[in-house]
Amino acid sequence: HADFCDAIHLPFMVDIMKAASEKFPELAELAPTDIPYDERSSFSIWTNHRKSFTGVTDHDRAMTISEMALMMKDERFDEFGATFRSPGHVCLLRGADGLVKNRRGHTEIGLALCEMAGVTPVCVVCEMMDGETGQATSIADARKYAEDNGLVLLRGEDIINKYLEEY
Repeated sequence: HADFCDAIHLPFMVDIMKAASEKFPELAELAPTDIPYDERSSFSIWTNHRKSFTGVTDHDRAMTISEMALMMKDERFDEFGATFRSPGHVCLLRGADGLVKNRRGHTEIGLALCEMAGVTPVCVVCEMMDGETGQATSIADARKYAEDNGLVLLRGEDIINKYLEEY
């Protein structure tokens, strides 16, 4: 959530790259000016929890994610640098101010869902991939997966519409 990111002074990666391009001009060529949906994606820095070993294992990544969520929930923002190191293997994302009112990406949809559920607005975003095509899973296949595993399927547009109605 942008409020938490502001509390720990977490920048957008595009801002880091812009600042670094003063010393390394070649980085300016990497600017995301050709993304069809916006030029300020949610990406920020990559971190590991300081107690992780390499940070690459599922265990290390899960610890980094869990500890980040707990730190945010408890609003222990002053512990960010002492608890995490960068670079790492877990990409931190910044939700746009106003969430889906201003940007309708996966990050903002996840955070909007957290707000509507009344839980700490910190979440993990991952894409369901089709094992055969390597593309995103179709809605039909995601619906079948949800039914087969006793899960609820929420579509992004439904979350956005409900959030815009209530917030």
